[in-house]
Amino acid sequence: MVQERWVKPPFQTIKVNCDGAWCSRMGIGGFRWVARDFIGIFHGAGGVGGVLCGSSLLAEVEAVRWGLLACMERGYGMVQIETDSKMLVEMLNGLLLPEGSIEGILWDIEYSKKPIGLCGISLYSSSL
Repeated sequence: MVQERWVKPPFQTIKVNCDGAWCSRMGIGGFRWVARDFIGIFHGAGGVGGVLCGSSLLAEVEAVRWGLLACMERGYGMVQIETDSKMLVEMLNGLLLPEGSIEGILWDIEYSKKPIGLCGISLYSSSL
């Protein structure tokens, strides 16, 4: 189910909203993430722009990876990830085979899920 507004995560959980962007004409992309707790209190944000990038999917998966890495660095216990890429959510949840160009990053994400207690990767609508 696609959410159209921010929904708080479960108690003692950090929710990380991730987003990527890509310009096919220039082959450049960027990504960003923001972390808030179950009350909605801001816990951090980050992003990068002007990165050589081959696809919008690559920008989206980088946003998820960097958001997870930031949570690991901060020592968060339970984390919930949201992205607006349906394809990426399906790949991360094992419903689609991984695309070869992002397979290594998906492995990084899978490896990062264990120490922080990732409690879900879900889809949200960015059309607001």
